[in-house]
This record gives sequence, structure tokens and C-alpha cells, in this order.
Amino acid sequence: MWLFTTDGFYSVVTAKEFGQELQVRARAKADLDRLRSTHLPSLGESVHLPGRDYPWRAFTTHEAFAECAARLARSIDYSNIKDVIHARLGHDRATIYARVWSVCLAIEGETNTESRSAKRQPAVPSVSDDRTEEYRQRDLHAEGEFPSGSMRRYGGVIFDDLARVLLREPSSHFDGYHWTFPKGASEPGEHPVDTALREVFEETGHRPDVVGHVPGAFRGGNTASSSYFFVMQDRAGSSDASAMRLNGETSTLRWATEDEAKSLIKQSTNRGGRDRDLEILEAAFRVYRHK
Repeated sequence: MWLFTTDGFYSVVTAKEFGQELQVRARAKADLDRLRSTHLPSLGESVHLPGRDYPWRAFTTHEAFAECAARLARSIDYSNIKDVIHARLGHDRATIYARVWSVCLAIEGETNTESRSAKRQPAVPSVSDDRTEEYRQRDLHAEGEFPSGSMRRYGGVIFDDLARVLLREPSSHFDGYHWTFPKGASEPGEHPVDTALREVFEETGHRPDVVGHVPGAFRGGNTASSSYFFVMQDRAGSSDASAMRLNGETSTLRWATEDEAKSLIKQSTNRGGRDRDLEILEAAFRVYRHK
């Protein structure tokens, strides 16, 4: 059994190899400590097993765990667990849980004939799209256009033919963002351009072309991550709504002028992310006007 709770993440399985009934396994000792102090006081001492998939575990009985599950059920006093996780366990844990939630959206379509991987194909421009291909051949980090940074995330600022910018409204205003830009982390071996295009497609359903980049790295609500942005042009104007539904991280899209975009971004309550997005907006418009 997997449990994602407001105390932590647990894997509960039998413990025959240890001569016990059940073991509650965790990736972090603090998760076991919270569970013991809130809902399972009889949970045994935490045991550290380095090198194991779950390095921390503690033992209990079926009966004691059943009582714990009842206490967990009675403690539910929230309508949105993601908000509570952010408040109780912090930004990093909330981000991890949100990723798990997003991946599990694929369950909705597991009986469809079209595979999930096919649905998640990023926007891949044709070889005739010279600017996009040009950027695929470049390493902006090596060139100094993108400073080095840990936990790199890549995104796109998308413009239409009326010089309006596309903003996305995160579902449930996750992490205090009301309006922001699509971005995300790279998959293994993925080029930054393709990361940005994939994230744009998954979070907005749009398939733009890369026409430039915003120099520099941008840090916001999570100071451990660095965000980098490409300037994009959406010539088609249409959006694949099914991609957005599958991703589940965006509730609404909106095209906005520069002034409108500033007003919308300022609604975000995540101060660091809000200031970062305003900085990105201004820089992207400078690049777009001179492309």
C-alpha cells in the first residue's frame, strides 16, 4: 500500500523477512516521526537500512495500522490536499506530490487505444523551421547566454501575430501562481529547446516555433532552481485541449497585451515567482521587438 498523506509518504507491506507483521517504509525518517506522533503512537523505533529502496522503516501490526488508518480518515479536514501539503510539509514536498498527481492523470486514458506516450509527444517543428533547428544545434549554456545553474527548468514565452503573450492559469493556483508561463524540467538526454517545446505543449496544447531566447537565468519561489526561457511564435493559434487535460496542471489560458499580462501576473501571491515572471515578461518583450 502506498500512502501520500499530510504527514508524509509511506509504503506499507508485510515484514516477514524481519519476523514482524507489517513494516511502514519511508524515504525520510521525519515522515515516520510525524506518523508516530500524530496517528500511530505504537509504531516501533525507526530503523535505518542504507542502500535499500526505502532506507527508513518501522514495524507495526495489522490491528494497530488499521486503527491508524481510521485516525487518518477522521483527520481529513481539507478540500484540497495539495494546499495542505504545501503548508505543512513545504514547497519541495508539495512539488513532488504535484508531479505524482500529474503522472497519475494517465490512468484516465489507460484503456484508450492511443498510448500515453503518443499523447505526450512534444511540439516538434519541421526541418523547414530554421530558427528552431538553429537553436537545437546550439548550447546556450556553453555560449554564456544561459548561466549555469542547478535544477534547470526550461520554458517558453509565446507570442501571437498581434504581439500578445500567452499566459496559463495553474490548476488551483498551485504554489500561489495565478498567471504564469509554461516551463518544466528536462527528461534524460533532452535538449533544452525540446524541453521547452514539450512543456509548452503539455501545459498549453500549443505548438509554437522558437524565434529567440531570453538571456540569463531566472529564480523565483524555489531559489534552488534556475529557469531559462525561449521566445516563441505561435502562427497556428489553435490549441490541443486534450494535451492540457492529460497534463492537468493548467486550468485556463489567456492571450494578453504587455500591460494586461503585467496586471495578471501581479495577482500571484508567490512573491518570488511573481517578481520573476514580471522580469521575464519585460525581457521577452524586448527580445520579441528586436527579433
